[in-house]
Amino acid sequence: MDFKPFYDDWIIIDPIFIPSNISLRKYDYVNVNLSYDFFSQLTFTEDSLKTYRINAALEASKILGEKPALCISGGIDSQAMLHCWLEADIKFDVFVLVFKNNLNSMDVEQARLVCRNLGIELKEIEIDIIKFLNYYNYEYAVQYQSCSPHFNTHYKLFNILKNMGYTGVCCGGDAPIYNPLEDIWGSNYNKNTQNFVQYSRVSRFPCIGNFLGYYPKLAWSISLQTKPVTPNHNQGMNTLHNNILTEQNDYVVRTSIKDLEEQRYLYKCDGYNKTGIKIIPQTQKFSGFELVKKHLEEVTGDGWAFEKRYRRPLENLLNVTTSTPVFVFDANVEKLIKTILLNNIGDQFITIT
Repeated sequence: MDFKPFYDDWIIIDPIFIPSNISLRKYDYVNVNLSYDFFSQLTFTEDSLKTYRINAALEASKILGEKPALCISGGIDSQAMLHCWLEADIKFDVFVLVFKNNLNSMDVEQARLVCRNLGIELKEIEIDIIKFLNYYNYEYAVQYQSCSPHFNTHYKLFNILKNMGYTGVCCGGDAPIYNPLEDIWGSNYNKNTQNFVQYSRVSRFPCIGNFLGYYPKLAWSISLQTKPVTPNHNQGMNTLHNNILTEQNDYVVRTSIKDLEEQRYLYKCDGYNKTGIKIIPQTQKFSGFELVKKHLEEVTGDGWAFEKRYRRPLENLLNVTTSTPVFVFDANVEKLIKTILLNNIGDQFITIT
């Protein structure tokens, strides 16, 4: 299968999938195949941004074939994807995964609201999420080398769509973000979030799991108009990154996660709007598994039951490292993109050297 997860191979993310004997390595270096001219010629006018949005969908559709399926959650990332495909006037179907017993009702209701407002038919596919996690999560993890129960659930939906005759699937994904705490780009392009590449290679089913990062002009238009989460927000996550889950810091970790995600959510909403993508923010950000986690907590009395049962065993099985992806640029390019970001959003935590 001639499949490129990113348009014209604008980044090569293979290094983050290569097993390493150095389990404590800090970074995975990812080459960015974009020139100084690419960034210097990037413009943020209404017309140019519209062109980037439309071209992103047109180029993605070439990869996904004549019968593409767009998979949404109702969140802002999938909304942004829908916006681009509608502007491009491409034929597609839209699906949402419905968990039995209303265990993702918040996301489903948001997806229904978004599609009603856009005049799109929403197709719904129901699965028993608890049964899937108990009986098939491990199997999917091994097959697709994925330690994320969230993504394994998505792959279940993708396989259903493949069997229904769809020629490819597309999900919202994310644009590259700047991490001022470590002064790096691309740390959100980790092994979990980009695992759709592995899925496509194994399944032989075209999957663009990161639509907003697929076409570089759209990806960087969003990125360079989105304020990064500040070091103060990031530093509260240290205990989580170190996998320290004790009764003493349980509340601290949960609060840090919530605060970080809420701040990032607000910044992303603003970044999408600046890129000409009109979205309907959720009254509260959901990942799709909050009610599943709450259900398990009620059953077990353990607020970390979901992680302990369905994620950590997979991380141990697949020997997941704590390394962080880092986009590698020419020094002049890196200086230029930080200058553009600073000019667009202004931020005291951006330093240009």
